[in-house]
Amino acid sequence: MHEDSMQPVTFAVKMKIPGCHRLIVMLLLAGSMLMCESCIFGRRESKQVRQADKATDEMAKENQAEFNKALKHHMDSQSEQTKKQMKKMKRLQKKQNKVRKRSLWDRIFRNKCP
Repeated sequence: MHEDSMQPVTFAVKMKIPGCHRLIVMLLLAGSMLMCESCIFGRRESKQVRQADKATDEMAKENQAEFNKALKHHMDSQSEQTKKQMKKMKRLQKKQNKVRKRSLWDRIFRNKCP
């Protein structure tokens, strides 16, 4: 306590900010803290990570090309009758799966729709 008065000495500074300004200050403070903690814009990936991503992308492209080549070979080796049957089945599957493409709400409440 101070000798001259009977009130305790405080060193804290009171900030008198109006209500709407206090809200703005709090939002700015929270936003800046959030950006400092979780900001990913300033970070760069290491060279090893980029090389690994590039290698996996190249491998995926090679696998897709190999799959397409095998599929083309498979289709070319089929007889005409089998090709016709495959086309027919594809059309039938498309017709049957049309119901599954509708929204759940539509399927529940509009049963008359194909």
